[in-house]
Amino acid sequence: MPGQPNVVLAGVNRGPNLGTDILYSGTVAAAAEGALAGIPAVAISTVSCSPSDYEPASRVGAALARLAACRGLPPGVVLNVNVPDGAELGRIVVTRMGIQRYSNIFERRVDPRGEVYYWMCGSPEASEPGDGLDTDAVRSGAISVTPIKFDMTDHAALGILSGWDIRI
Repeated sequence: MPGQPNVVLAGVNRGPNLGTDILYSGTVAAAAEGALAGIPAVAISTVSCSPSDYEPASRVGAALARLAACRGLPPGVVLNVNVPDGAELGRIVVTRMGIQRYSNIFERRVDPRGEVYYWMCGSPEASEPGDGLDTDAVRSGAISVTPIKFDMTDHAALGILSGWDIRI
């Protein structure tokens, strides 16, 4: 590109990026690269792995990208957006990240080079309901917008670990 873009819009991704699933998401990672470069960034996903229509997610993504470009976002923040199939476009909820757990089912696969690998493909378990979680919002049919940041440092644990006498 001849210059820095005004905004990064990653997606529309097919399938949810809810809760801790963002740790495995290429869509969220693409948006994070923009945010780390100081560019307002939005990651947009459908909640369905087989959405009936990408237009609602596209419209939400475009609207949020325009807002993020005009208003800006705090440094390093990505808007992680999840749009349920058939969502009402007017029903958008600002949420916090939930925790997504899966039953641990691993499937043996073979890649194009003949190498064996294992793919985690368990089903999502019911998450604990919580006030304002992204998982709850989409379960109710609302569009979830979660501001996320990639400093995952546990600051309370820093204090604990600093008291350890670590020697090798």
